[in-house]
Formats: sequence, C-alpha cells, structure tokens
Amino acid sequence: VYSPIGGIGTTSVAIGLAKAYAEAGEKTLYLNMEDVPSTLFHFQGNNQELNFSDVLYESIKDKPNLSAILSASHNYHNDGVSFIFPQNSSLELHELTKNQWHIFIQQLHRNKVFQRILIDMSTALDMKNLSVLSGSDKIILLAKEFDNAKEKLYRLEEYLKCTNPNLFDYKKNLDKFYLVENTTDNRKDEDKKKSGIQFFGKQINTKIPFDKYLALYGTIDMKHKFGDAIKSIKNCLA
Repeated sequence: VYSPIGGIGTTSVAIGLAKAYAEAGEKTLYLNMEDVPSTLFHFQGNNQELNFSDVLYESIKDKPNLSAILSASHNYHNDGVSFIFPQNSSLELHELTKNQWHIFIQQLHRNKVFQRILIDMSTALDMKNLSVLSGSDKIILLAKEFDNAKEKLYRLEEYLKCTNPNLFDYKKNLDKFYLVENTTDNRKDEDKKKSGIQFFGKQINTKIPFDKYLALYGTIDMKHKFGDAIKSIKNCLA
C-alpha cells in the first residue's frame, strides 16, 4: 500500500485489508516499512524478543530461513492479524542493497507461514520502496482529488518514467497498480461525484467514502463504511 501523498491513509488501508483477509480465514501478516512506524498504536502483543531488525538480518544471510524467523517473531493480534514489532532503527531499512531487497521480497513470496502479506509503505520514492513495489504482486496506490495531491500523483508518474528500469520498470508494473481515492475526511459526499484522478491513464478503481466512525475516533471498525470499501478492494484484488 503506497502513496506519494503524506497522511492519506496508507496505514488505515493496509491494516483494513489485513483485517479483511484475516476475517476471510487467511493467515495474514501486516508489515510496516515506514521510517517511523505506528504499528504499536494499532496492535498489541507480547513477543518482543525478535523484531523486524531480526527479520531483515535473517534475510541477508547466506542460507536464510525466513519462514522460521517470521514464525518466531510475529505477534497474533486479537482480530486475527499477525504483526512484527518495528525495527530498532529506521537506518536499518536503508542499509540493504537493491539486490538484498529483491531477495527479501522473493523470500516473502516463498514463505510457508502467511498467505497474505500487507506492506505499509512510506511516501519516499527511494531504492527500498522501488524495490518493494517492483517485487509486490499488487500495488494499492492511494490518491485524493485535491490539487496538491493530484500534483504529487502526476510527479510520481513522471519520476517513474525516468527511473532506471533495472530498479523499477514502470511498463512491466503498470498492471499491478490498483488506484484508490480516499475521501474519508470529506463530509460533502464527494464519493458520489465522478473522480478526475488518473495515473498512467488508469481511472480510480475504488473510492473510500466518508466514515463518521473513523472521523470521530480515528480507529478502524470494519462494520462501517470504511470496512465495506476495504472489503470491496479485497474482493477486486482476489
């Protein structure tokens, strides 16, 4: 789950999708790869002996066993979603090389513990994020109708066109993008209007409407409008 726009709800969408998959009976892991993650605001667990730093360290060994470290480090939240305590330092996220990130994502694909892994990403367009985007099955791209947000989406498109294909080949990855417009903070029922947002010619796939519960409490409840929209995204991705 990615966006070049800050504060647009990538964490809410990533957690919501993780909950939706878990509710459907799939073993699901939520991974936060932000420099300053908010994982522990949303999840609680007691397994703190290992964290994401240990997962990254295992992944770059000569003979890594990622399934084993994921099993040993994850916490099982009461909504069925598993999570891992954040890394010791944000600097560790930027110590891996491009090749190491690619290998890490390949290992995630081959893991025998989880059926679904939702990655909550930062807004940066750095080597780490480009590597993760390139290796992902699907890219949930969040957007907004506001001028500043649309400008950032346009700039993202232009930057990807200029990116070295060895790092991110936008032509090969276009089919991965699933465009979501987030209108959860708009009380004017903008969700009923046709969106003018486009990304490489793609139209908005799903709109997340204003959710009074989310606006009031700042927490995710899958029983309200936000949850309905997230489940719609999940069903489309399947």
